[in-house]
Amino acid sequence: MKQLCKSALTLSVLTAAAAFLKDSCPWFILVLCLLIWRKRTQDHSWIYVLPVLILVLIPRYDRKMPAWHTGTVRAVKTHYAIVQNGNSKLIVNTDADLILDSKISFTGTPQLLEGTGGFYSYDFPAACRRQGIYYSLISDSPAVIQESRSLRGLVQKKVLAIEDSGKQATLLRILFGIRSDQKTFESFLEDTGISSAAMLSLLSMLLGFFLFPEEKDQLLTAAAFASAVFWHFPYLLTQRLILRLLKLFRIPYRERLGIGLTLSILLNPSAVHSASFLIPAVFAYASCLSEHPKQSSFLAGMMMQSCLFHNVNPLQMILLKKLFPLLGVFRILAWIELLTGWNLLWILDPFDHVLSFLKIADLPGSMLGAGLLLYLLAAAVLKHLPHPRMLLSILFLCFQITGLFHPFAEVSFLNVGQGDSILIRESLNRCNVLIDTGKPSAWKAVSASLEGRGIRRLDTLFISHPDEDHNGNQELITDTYHPRNVITGHHGLTACRNLEFLDLNELQETDENRSSQVLYLKLNGLNYLFMGDADQIAEQEILKHYDALDCDVLKLSHHGSKTGSSEAFLNQAKPLLAIISAGSYSIYHHPHPDTIQKLLARRIPFLNTRTAGEIRILCLGRFNVVLTSGGLFGILL
Repeated sequence: MKQLCKSALTLSVLTAAAAFLKDSCPWFILVLCLLIWRKRTQDHSWIYVLPVLILVLIPRYDRKMPAWHTGTVRAVKTHYAIVQNGNSKLIVNTDADLILDSKISFTGTPQLLEGTGGFYSYDFPAACRRQGIYYSLISDSPAVIQESRSLRGLVQKKVLAIEDSGKQATLLRILFGIRSDQKTFESFLEDTGISSAAMLSLLSMLLGFFLFPEEKDQLLTAAAFASAVFWHFPYLLTQRLILRLLKLFRIPYRERLGIGLTLSILLNPSAVHSASFLIPAVFAYASCLSEHPKQSSFLAGMMMQSCLFHNVNPLQMILLKKLFPLLGVFRILAWIELLTGWNLLWILDPFDHVLSFLKIADLPGSMLGAGLLLYLLAAAVLKHLPHPRMLLSILFLCFQITGLFHPFAEVSFLNVGQGDSILIRESLNRCNVLIDTGKPSAWKAVSASLEGRGIRRLDTLFISHPDEDHNGNQELITDTYHPRNVITGHHGLTACRNLEFLDLNELQETDENRSSQVLYLKLNGLNYLFMGDADQIAEQEILKHYDALDCDVLKLSHHGSKTGSSEAFLNQAKPLLAIISAGSYSIYHHPHPDTIQKLLARRIPFLNTRTAGEIRILCLGRFNVVLTSGGLFGILL
């Protein structure tokens, strides 16, 4: 047991890894963690580690479809609430103002939360599944059968009673984390008590001027306990409380950190996917394990920014310790304004201006690209030189600025649900082309995919035809990424550096689908054909003009509808791979069974964004590697 305490930091890392990977390979990660522990300790203490890891891997919530229609409101967002009954959870989509910890009844049929997301877009269904939420339903008017009696519920009622909608929205955001863009990564940050923890950090800083260390620690422990009870023990407050309690027992910092992180993960394993765990944990590990904690924290912080938010801002990392207590200031001001009615939140405006100014240092892009291997190889060389951490930080920023994390050309079929959006890139973002923008609800997915690849500007934007599921974000894309060329009609040949797009469809009729652009591209030895929503009549006309037409990758027309993909067209094209961009089958009934049968009869493999997620074809020398965000892999020769 003594060895367990000495290696508590290692145990916390293994526990976090097990919690992070438990949905994909639980038994493999269990064995791997035990082997790592055994190799590190060279004793039999793995016997104590085994039950800890098993507790992390055991499912906490029921995966069956909920058969109940009453439950307690555990979390509230702008257009939905998380309702719990026993060990089962459910998302209730509603515009009603539900109160935390109230008991409600509702009607509706639960639907399985589906979706695979993209490589860089936020996967809301997956985030829900990690929290034990597998189903959702729509309820127009849920009924309250028992009013909330909790303190946080009473505070929420008081906020909702405010007539000034702007003031109400601000207080809901600061105190409860209820914001309009509820299905994004950032919306889950407040669920784990970041701003409450910031208030405790501010309190710690202020008390240090007036109290002795022991008195300050006791008061902060009491404050952490009260805050955790009030907000029903969100992850970060629970972690802070555990660490405070361990400090009272004079446990050394490294052991205290390891034990605290391990216990908090055991209580809430799903939190390891949140920024509220990852960012503080990275800084804590850097301070413990590095001889130069400031430099290591700076580099690790930028890496976390890149992975979580697809954007790096060195200024924010430098000023983070100064900015974090300000969250506590805003929370205190929000409480004072709520209780007294004084107008204090005007101070948010200048702070927003400061944050806007800091955005001049924004460097979009995620390090999770094919170039990461190149960075790691360079890091292996630099670590033997003087000042390795400084050199690694400079190298990281160079990779981020130049696009070296995404060095290869690619064609990516973005997962935008029922709609189309296709990104074509030359290596190092030398030329970026977007075909269609998806419908308005897909804006976050499209923008995240562009930002994740470090794209600041588009060279060409094609709009195949003016249907909302193809041009729904045209204005936003134009305003944000300033494409040099926007092509909305038939244009013949369009060139962008080494990329040449030929529009094969010459029809211009009142039927917008029939008049859709049909773009042909040759890249890295593969012939691509992007069909838009062209129907079988358009296909016939194309075959008349291009009787030798063939392609390797065919994006099926109209989401796999039976209006396109005629037998004659498929016989002529003979694709190696067919791509279907479609949304929920229960709503849109795409792709059509007849289309699937045509593909199967010709032994044409196909991928559907609904099930495979984002589909990415990377150009690696002579090879074209197919990757999907759902985990599939293949090679097209």
